[in-house]
Amino acid sequence: MCGVNDREAFCEEAMTDESRKRLTEYLEGCRHDWRFPYTGSDMSCFKCKQFKSTVTDRTFTTGNDMLDLKNKIVEKGEGEEFIKFSYMKWVYPETQVKINPATILAIRSSAGFDLWLINPSIFIPLVDEWLKEKEKRFQHTKVFNAIKATAGILEGKP
Repeated sequence: MCGVNDREAFCEEAMTDESRKRLTEYLEGCRHDWRFPYTGSDMSCFKCKQFKSTVTDRTFTTGNDMLDLKNKIVEKGEGEEFIKFSYMKWVYPETQVKINPATILAIRSSAGFDLWLINPSIFIPLVDEWLKEKEKRFQHTKVFNAIKATAGILEGKP
């Protein structure tokens, strides 16, 4: 078995097209959509209109991809959240344990964790998993707010 839960490098098949699309969108790029039935180089992307002969989709298998993701996480101010998520996957791979914010300093001084995290074959799929978790939390919040709003309407509250 391969994956974050084993603290080893991810299998190549762990990076799906859905994962590459999610990571590309996080980087605010275009996961190109070639909708025409032929495969000529003169096709343009349905979304961004760039020509196929001039662009390629990211593979998310390189150190540069890892650095771009790291830079975007930092740019968005989500570094602490990602580090906490990553550390929980490293220490408690099979559980969903909440981390004490005071533990962050200890996390940052853990050489084993640092060495594990800076491996692109671990970091990149880990970012994808973190983004999926964020998506789930967002969807749960939307549903909860909709239920709350409906309950308020039923009680006669605006």
